[in-house]
Amino acid sequence: MKNPLKIALCIEQTSNHTRGIAKGVSLYAQTHGPWIFSIIEKISGGGLVAPPQNRSKGFDSDGIIAYTQETAVLDELLQFGVPVVNTTQTTAMSPEVPFVAGDDRALGQLVANHFMDKGFKEFAFCGSVSYSPCSFLRGAGFREELEKEGFDVSFFSGTDHPSRKIDWNRDRKKVARWIRSLGQPLALFADNDSAGRVLADICRELDIHVPEEVAIVGANNDELICEFSNPHLSSVALAKEQVGFEAAELVEQLIQKKKIPALPILVPPLGITTRRSSEIFAVEDPHIAKALNFIYTYAGEAIGVEDILKELPLCRRTLEIRFRNAIGRSPYEEIRRAHVKRAKKLLAETNLPLDRIAEASGFSETKHFYLNFRKETGLSPTQFRKRFKGTTTHPVEGQGFRTG
Repeated sequence: MKNPLKIALCIEQTSNHTRGIAKGVSLYAQTHGPWIFSIIEKISGGGLVAPPQNRSKGFDSDGIIAYTQETAVLDELLQFGVPVVNTTQTTAMSPEVPFVAGDDRALGQLVANHFMDKGFKEFAFCGSVSYSPCSFLRGAGFREELEKEGFDVSFFSGTDHPSRKIDWNRDRKKVARWIRSLGQPLALFADNDSAGRVLADICRELDIHVPEEVAIVGANNDELICEFSNPHLSSVALAKEQVGFEAAELVEQLIQKKKIPALPILVPPLGITTRRSSEIFAVEDPHIAKALNFIYTYAGEAIGVEDILKELPLCRRTLEIRFRNAIGRSPYEEIRRAHVKRAKKLLAETNLPLDRIAEASGFSETKHFYLNFRKETGLSPTQFRKRFKGTTTHPVEGQGFRTG
């Protein structure tokens, strides 16, 4: 029986995000252990305290997994003389410390596409980009994806001072003036859920309706914050457990001096958990809004374009033209997307067999389900279920559509 690895954790387990990372580390240890864990604690005023059980003989852990954005903490961890892996982006802070982290640029791109898919033309980002590398990358990904399609983005970052972030008490009035100055309907991306909740509060104070006039998406998918937001906040779900799992694998490879993968390791977000704050299509055409409502109401049935035409005083050619003008896709393409979104939800949240999911997602034949699902997602239904089982990151989009 091999000797257990001794791994020290310097991870504050006070947030949903860091607890998820710690869980991922634990999952790796359960399948690749045995591991013995200890905790390195930060003390008030700075500095670290090694585990008490190690004080008599000095630090005796084989490696360290950390979550910190403080250069001083990383420098002190390096003094222990063992491999250190961080679980947030730190290249500029301490290049000698490898990290595994969420891909924040990809996160911003995901939100941009979420809003573009819903037909928005006005976009804004709110975040402490000069203070937080995470916020900077999320905003950069958001802007880059939108500018590729010819859209401009308004930014609010509070202050350009690198040591300060947005202070909602100090900057609240400036944020309110900024929101008032923007066009509507507006797609607003907040760099985290706490900011998204405050932005929703500011909109309510300004008598701006969310999501009808301003749709909001946050990031980190902290359910406590999102569910207590008014309205409930849509948010990007992070693959925090995967970050912890891959960080654990990397620290083991470093300890055993094995060949390691190219660094850094960036883990893409899981997807967007859609709640009321972005359950809207920015569609001015009332007939297309009605068509979209019909599609998503009956996404679990084998509907076709002919069924939509029965609900509208339009010929097929006119429907096709107005649909493409409104959202850039054909009615058939949107029906397929709605079926696949429903299938995603069933795959992630139920144990139904694939043929039942195909039927419950509006596909007349299982082979059509497989082909269309892979075309939309790049994954087979089985691959998708393996990756997302137990999550709620791909719910069917909401049923509310803006009608001008």
